[in-house]
Formats: sequence, structure tokens, C-alpha cells
Amino acid sequence: GKIDLVDLEYLAKGYKTEGTVAVPEIVISSSVIKPSAGEGTEVNGSFEELLTKEGSVTLSPENGENISDENPVSLVFDIDAEESATGADGIVIGCSEENPVSKATVDIVYTEGGKEYTQIAVIENGVHHLLDTDSVTVEQDSRGNIHINLGDQVAVKKITIKIVGMVKNTNLAEISYVEFVNGMENRIPEPDMDIPE
Repeated sequence: GKIDLVDLEYLAKGYKTEGTVAVPEIVISSSVIKPSAGEGTEVNGSFEELLTKEGSVTLSPENGENISDENPVSLVFDIDAEESATGADGIVIGCSEENPVSKATVDIVYTEGGKEYTQIAVIENGVHHLLDTDSVTVEQDSRGNIHINLGDQVAVKKITIKIVGMVKNTNLAEISYVEFVNGMENRIPEPDMDIPE
């Protein structure tokens, strides 16, 4: 093979780095997740492919207008399983790199110790919000993907992603995948591909 600048960048970032160990993520099975479109949202694409990372879905307002606070698009994921099978400590939402989400909220309904709780995570491009629970953190990476770390493993029952702003194309939102994962602290982020033009 041929060595290019991308190979050199990987070598530079990983050379003599200790303690980096690949850890498999445990993901909630897509068979127990029931996705649906939120009110006033038109969905194009396959929910099944979205949950298996084989395809994406696009969300647009049914009225054809731009996505805004007054005209949001939303995606709902109901999780129907025993508590032990739905434990997760993180949610990763893959977004389009060309047109990332600029503003959204994610409502997370979960049970812990037999009680039901709701946590609302606010996503705003470039802004880090303080949440009700210190252990919950929300980050948006350089590719526009949203990482929600729940802190502890909880039994997730339902999440609702409500998008109210996009960076470029304001009448269409693309979600490429949604994962419910365990081991967020061990998750290895996707590498940034800084390829010179």
C-alpha cells in the first residue's frame, strides 16, 4: 500500500500512547426499540435501518415550513423490555456532518429504584448547558454527532428528540443513527479526519 497524510496523522496521534484499549460497547437491542415520528413531523427513510446504522432518516415539518421553535420536528423512541435489558449509560445521535443540528432538546424517561424520572438534555451548537443532574453531560463533536452521557446505568424507557434549529438547510434534518450504549466512559470517539485539500 501507499502511505498518505491520513495514515501519518493516525500514527502521530497513537504513537507511544499508553492506556488506549478498545472496549466493546453493549448496545440495547434494536428489536425492543419502537421508533415513531413526533407530532407534525414527516419522516423519510427506514427506522429499522436507522437503528442498525444501515441507513438514515430525514425529518421535515409536515407543513413544509422551516424548522424552528414554533415549528419543530421530533422523533420518539419507546423502549419495551425488562429493565435489565434496557440499561444504558449513554445515547449517541448521529447527525449529518454537512447540516448538523444547531438547537434541540432530548427528553429521556428512565426508571431507577422503581421510580420514573425525566431528564431534559438541551443541545445548542457550541454551548454547554448545566443540567439538573450533575452526572448527565451533553456534547456535540466536530462532526455534529450528539453524545449524551447519563452518568450511571439507568433503565431507559423513552426518548424524544425535538429539533428546533439546523445549521444550514432549515427545512430538513437528517439523523444517521441512534445508539443506546453502555460504557460511555470507555467509548472511543470517531477520529477527526483532517485531510488537507
